Amino acid sequence: MSAYVSGDSYVGQYGGVIERYWFSSNGVGIFVPKDIHVPLFVSINQTGDNQICLSAKFAKPYINIEHQKPKLTYTICYAENVLAIHQYMSGKFIRKPEGIPDERMIKYPVWSTWAQFKKDINQSTVLKYADDIIKHGFNHSQIEIDDDWTSRYGDYEFNKFKFPDVDQMMQNLIKKGFRVTLWVHPWVNSDAQSFQQNTFQYFLMEPRLNFPALNKWWDGISSALLDVTNPDSVTWFVNKLKNLQQKFGISSFKFDGGETNWLPKGPYRLKVPHMNPETYTELWSELAYKADSMTKHQEVRVGAHSQHLPIFVRMMDKESNWGWSNGLRTVITDALTFGLIGYPFVLPDMIGGNAYNGSLTGKAYPPKELFIRWLQASLFMPSIQFSIVPWQYDQETIEICRNMTQLRDRYTNLFIRLAKEAVDTGYPIVRPIWWVAPTDEVALTIDDEFLVGDKLLVSPVIEGNQRSRDVYLPSGRWHDELNDIILSGPSWYRNFKAELHQLPFFTKTN
Repeated sequence: MSAYVSGDSYVGQYGGVIERYWFSSNGVGIFVPKDIHVPLFVSINQTGDNQICLSAKFAKPYINIEHQKPKLTYTICYAENVLAIHQYMSGKFIRKPEGIPDERMIKYPVWSTWAQFKKDINQSTVLKYADDIIKHGFNHSQIEIDDDWTSRYGDYEFNKFKFPDVDQMMQNLIKKGFRVTLWVHPWVNSDAQSFQQNTFQYFLMEPRLNFPALNKWWDGISSALLDVTNPDSVTWFVNKLKNLQQKFGISSFKFDGGETNWLPKGPYRLKVPHMNPETYTELWSELAYKADSMTKHQEVRVGAHSQHLPIFVRMMDKESNWGWSNGLRTVITDALTFGLIGYPFVLPDMIGGNAYNGSLTGKAYPPKELFIRWLQASLFMPSIQFSIVPWQYDQETIEICRNMTQLRDRYTNLFIRLAKEAVDTGYPIVRPIWWVAPTDEVALTIDDEFLVGDKLLVSPVIEGNQRSRDVYLPSGRWHDELNDIILSGPSWYRNFKAELHQLPFFTKTN
């Protein structure tokens, strides 16, 4: 059994977006409250018995701050089918978003420097990246400058050698219509200017020393971690971000980290102690919202009891492969899971994955076919994100990608309408097929198709070297948007043709 807290899915932990909520296709649901005396451990199918096991015990990473015995508190509900149980329990136990994120981020792609350039970024690189986006006829919501724009991790000032004239760069980008966001995180490395005696109060501390509890992360081996339970720490950090906005015109931020596995492995002290380390995840998301509470075009990659925040939640970094090993096959299932546990504003990870080759600095770009199919699988999700550029392949790739984004443009009003509906209902924007067929035994098993709302069904090709796929349509009459014909369900349509430039999708008709 493992502690049921946000963690690093890369090393087999539960992911960064999590909720103490499960339900089954036979109409049974379980909810465990975030209670101070429920230090929850969970196993799922651990011995191959298809069972879920829940336990409460005070063991790492939980801290028994009140010296009480643990208790396992839970609610079990039953309804006639999977949809009924989910709508009842999510309505009763999960908060609804209090608004919607920035509409421009829904309408147009985010362009990140990360997968294309990794840390090899500078002022010239960013400006050429922006020029190439315009040159090749693509829209944009914002350009995101990712890792290694600072001199040291934790100092939120541009590296002057890489970015010698930030004012000029920003004026150039803004004049061309770009908003600019920056990658930020909760760590301060020990070589940073921000790591000094008068700032130690803002970090997680050693239990009995007036010194930060140092830990390591992927960009540092001796780093302090922001204490998000301390209001003064939050103000100090947010003010650093506000300074970037006011000084240079930076519009918002990509918030990385926030999972509990990055907390110090040894004892540490918080300003406000908490039993559940997942409070860190929750408060980091709250901080992210405070940094851009007006336009709301930031992104986080974690979620824990923070469904009320009207911000985009990004999937964890994906590998550039076709399969279930954190590749393309997991994009749809991740999006469905996020929505069902109360996070409708899903930001899929970068199209084509992160191009890792066993190293965070790798540039193992995906083959052309995988890149195009990845775009098609992401196209009808609440937002999309490029980094690897279509023009590094060939003219056909550019044209397919441009046509696909233009196709998406026709449906952005639908995404915005569904986003607004989510505020009232809590329903996901991206929905499983069983949402419209909760007693259909086949629909309950489909994991490579999805609905947008109730009437738009998407069936992307997500296997390599394929120019067709089997499509399942639930009950009703469906307009085949590729071939302009009406198909009836419930039925399988075997070997449905889908050339590389084609995305099968269907609209339900009356």
